[in-house]
Amino acid sequence: MTTHHFPAPAAAGQPRLDKRRRGLVALLATLLVFTLLIGLVAIGGYFYLRNNRSAQWSWQDPQTAIDPGRVRPDLGVQALLDPPASVLVQQALQANEPDTAYAMLAANLRGGDAERSGSAQQVGRAFEQIPAPEMAALSYQQMLDIAALSPTLADPMRAQVSLDAARGFMRLGLADAAQPAMQQAEVLARFSPLMAPVQRQDVARQLQALYRELGQDAQAATLDQLVREPRGTPTGKYVRGPFLPQFVSPVATPEDLQRATEERRRQVYTFLNAWDSGDAAAVEGARSQLAGALLVEDRLRQELLPARDRAAVELSEKAAVALDQVEWLALKNMVASGALGTNVTPEWSQTRGQIAADLRAAYDNLFALYRDQAGALTDSDDARAARVEILRQQNLLGRLGFYPGYDSAALGLALEQAQRDANDILPLLITRQEWGNGDVFRIVEVFD
Repeated sequence: MTTHHFPAPAAAGQPRLDKRRRGLVALLATLLVFTLLIGLVAIGGYFYLRNNRSAQWSWQDPQTAIDPGRVRPDLGVQALLDPPASVLVQQALQANEPDTAYAMLAANLRGGDAERSGSAQQVGRAFEQIPAPEMAALSYQQMLDIAALSPTLADPMRAQVSLDAARGFMRLGLADAAQPAMQQAEVLARFSPLMAPVQRQDVARQLQALYRELGQDAQAATLDQLVREPRGTPTGKYVRGPFLPQFVSPVATPEDLQRATEERRRQVYTFLNAWDSGDAAAVEGARSQLAGALLVEDRLRQELLPARDRAAVELSEKAAVALDQVEWLALKNMVASGALGTNVTPEWSQTRGQIAADLRAAYDNLFALYRDQAGALTDSDDARAARVEILRQQNLLGRLGFYPGYDSAALGLALEQAQRDANDILPLLITRQEWGNGDVFRIVEVFD
């Protein structure tokens, strides 16, 4: 008898199949929910970090971030033509070379504080676009230091630079790092004797927008009164100075030094022409000629310095000679550091430590001449205010990387002591406080 085996009817296995499908659907739904939860946590974490990252940012010496390998030599060597830093920065940004622009900002001493702060903002925005957040933050850090410490920046601009620096930090997700800049702007809006009502109101409105962006509505509300009635709180004190510009009088430059400077600039153009030619041998020959011109000028300056100092009768004239020496050594240090994008003078790059020591000594001589003139002021209150101004300038140069061997703790303490000695005449003060792994300077009404 033949036995036939027939397959089971399809309907008999359907319940088991449906059960497996339902299990698979449930598993997929669970995974989807889990994925959504992870996404929500990630988004929440992003916005939390965006508004709470300042502990991850601490002050750095701006010059240590210069990468000579990313500096275009044909743009960098133009610093040897002695233009303000802002001109070189603008030129580099137009060429879409943010690293070159940064080097021209951070290593070139020439230029005023207002122009330097504007250049720092432009460089910061350029780095944001790459994006290169660390370099952008270093640019905004320089803006904050200039706003806090510059002896010559007008208070309305000081407040605006502070606000712009705060915005930069916030765009980078460093909201807490923006707080000192915002606090400083508020102090200026409330207490500066040099701001008109419309300027106070504008700063207060900008601050409110920033606080609301950070979710700090209560802090924004504290500025409502200042927006409605933009009158400053009287301090009974007025601003004295700035004194430093009057501590330097023009002096004549010796003719042989003028000729050496003109030859150095001529060799810069020779180098640029060779660079444009693309001929490596021509470029090297032009570099060698430029190095020779720099070495000749350096030797001549050293030889002439004692006689130039003796010929200067007034302290302000001696300060002019000393300032010229500082500017030369700062340029020499820039060349030695490689910030021009090419090793123009190998002799200097090999002795950079000595060049930095010479620059420090030249600065110390200049500041001694400033202090002598401050002490000679007929008004004793002006003398105290001038001593504070000198220390502000020293700290600013140190923060920007131009003052070798800068000790922020020691010079910050000296600035605080000078301000305490002049507290009865200063409308506003500058405090130094620990911040992250470093410190920050900002303007306050009174010391804690």
